[in-house]
Amino acid sequence: MQPDRGIKARSPERETVQERLRVYLPWAARVDSADRLRIEERWYEVDGEPLRWSAGRLQHVTVWAWRVQH
Repeated sequence: MQPDRGIKARSPERETVQERLRVYLPWAARVDSADRLRIEERWYEVDGEPLRWSAGRLQHVTVWAWRVQH
């Protein structure tokens, strides 16, 4: 897992934080763009289609995940 970016938007009515992660999963992981991931007690939405990397010995699935906190 790698942090991708975080965005904070503040207004008098609401404070919103968006967090994005790049997550590396084992090749056998079955993940879809409609799934959610639980990482360190927090729920993240999968953002876009998972990418399968099959070249070489380091086969894996890369997923971008995001969450919004109000």
